[in-house]
Amino acid sequence: MELSISQKDKEPLLSRMRVCGELAFESTTPSNAEVRKAVASSIKADEKLVVVRKVHNFFGRRKAAFEVCVYDDDKAMAAIEPAPKKKGGAAEAQPAPEKKEEQATPEKKEEKAAPEKKEEPKHAPENKEAKPAEEKQEAKAAGEKKE
Repeated sequence: MELSISQKDKEPLLSRMRVCGELAFESTTPSNAEVRKAVASSIKADEKLVVVRKVHNFFGRRKAAFEVCVYDDDKAMAAIEPAPKKKGGAAEAQPAPEKKEEQATPEKKEEKAAPEKKEEPKHAPENKEAKPAEEKQEAKAAGEKKE
């Protein structure tokens, strides 16, 4: 993998240097870890302080453009860069802690359950459509009786 740096911009307020350039490769597009190693070795910086922003592949060619930030120290990097997301989701990583009161006294748990009242289901209102149907049947019956 050949690396050519085209631009170096120092950003003193953010305590970092932005590096842009191109890289040529033989087989697949290099991963972010491979780009980080190559840039760190060419700039002679610590690999832990290098953050890969972009690796943009040129279609049909074995070249890619990259953008990398090289921080001055760990504190600046921790303050600016977002923390990496954990795999598996936050719900699986930390189970919800149970209340200590419930674990310590199971007798109180039973006492708490006793005063709870269950609401009885209210009677469903009578079907409004049933009344007109009954009235129709009664009217038909009354009409038949008249004849």
